[in-house]
Amino acid sequence: MRPQALGVAVLAALSLVIPGPAGAVTVHRVPGHFNDVVYNPADGALYASASAEDSLQPNRVVRIDPATGQILGSVAVGFGPRRLALPLRSCSGPEERLR
Repeated sequence: MRPQALGVAVLAALSLVIPGPAGAVTVHRVPGHFNDVVYNPADGALYASASAEDSLQPNRVVRIDPATGQILGSVAVGFGPRRLALPLRSCSGPEERLR
């Protein structure tokens, strides 16, 4: 099971729709070719796997602020990252690492 999975298809761009007061919405567009996107409730960020065809962040997992659509950081992960998964329990500090 993939907790909080948002998508699995290759996306030409990611559109984040943020509900606001009185039915208003804000839409943030994150350019890129993404293979998968997950939401991490532990830090409130989205994580997306950018495909090898992505011109901005190829072969990386990017961290995205869902409130602004801003890419907060990325890490190289090898050729063509695809599905993402979150641990069932998050690590709370440097003394607690995933094994």
